[in-house]
Amino acid sequence: MGTKVCPGFPEEPERWRRDEPAGDRPGPAECLPCYVHRMLAAHDCDQDFRWVRCWQRAHRDRPELVGWLKRHGAWCDCEVLLNVYDLDADAPPRPCDHGPVNGR
Repeated sequence: MGTKVCPGFPEEPERWRRDEPAGDRPGPAECLPCYVHRMLAAHDCDQDFRWVRCWQRAHRDRPELVGWLKRHGAWCDCEVLLNVYDLDADAPPRPCDHGPVNGR
């Protein structure tokens, strides 16, 4: 399965800029678990880090983020919520009070 790209970035195919709603872009102050939770509420998990990579690119975060998430038990977007931040992907969003579980 190929890695999907994040909507709204100029280096991505025109199809994404045209077909993805602007609401799929990470907010400037939106934390990783809040963004991934919001995206999974609207889209199914595709068994990849699609939304993590979108957030990472928008926030120009450290390149080792995906490696760190894998070392802490996440192998796709939904596992970021379940295994790293201990959030239920099917539960309604709540105010941001996240921290990795078990001090990870």
